[in-house]
Amino acid sequence: MIAERAGVSRGLMTHHFPTKRDLLVAVVEHLSEQMIASFKDDFEHDMPSGIRAEIIVDRIWALYSSNIYRALIQIHVGASVDPALAGEINEIAERTSTAVKEAWRRSLSARTDIPHEVIDQAGSFLLTQMRGMALQRFFGRPRDYSAQLRLTQTLFSSLLSDAKPMKKSKDKIQ
Repeated sequence: MIAERAGVSRGLMTHHFPTKRDLLVAVVEHLSEQMIASFKDDFEHDMPSGIRAEIIVDRIWALYSSNIYRALIQIHVGASVDPALAGEINEIAERTSTAVKEAWRRSLSARTDIPHEVIDQAGSFLLTQMRGMALQRFFGRPRDYSAQLRLTQTLFSSLLSDAKPMKKSKDKIQ
C-alpha cells in the first residue's frame, strides 16, 4: 500500500528501504527536517521586530497542530515497542528539539535583552503546552482551543515581561 500511494513499485521501495524500520526512520528524518525548516522560517526569517506573544503562540500552535507533528507522534508512539527503532527515533527527536531550541534562542535573543535562561524556560513552557494540547487534539475529541491558546499567550507574555533585562555581556549567542 505504501509503494502504491507513493507511486513507485514495491521493488523500488524495498531497494531504497529494505526494512520497515529503514522506511520509518527515513520518514521521521524527512518530517523532522520539515518541522525544523518551518520553525526557522517562522522565527528566524519572518518574525516582526519585538516579541509578540500572540504571534509566537499562534505560529507554534500551527506547527504542533499540523499533520506533520501528528505523523511524528504516531510513529514515535508506535516505535516504542521496538527498542532499537525507538532509540533511532529518539535520537532524531533530540536533534530536532536541539535545532528548534537553537533557532528559538537566536530569534528571541536578537529581538530582546531578556536573559537566555528566561528565553529557554519560556520556550520550554510553551513547547510543553503546545505538545500537550496537540496530543489532546490528536487523541481526544475535536474541540475549540482558542481559550487555551489565549491563556497560553497571557502566561507566555507574562514569563517574558517579568524577566529582568540581561546586562550587555559576552554571553549572547553569536
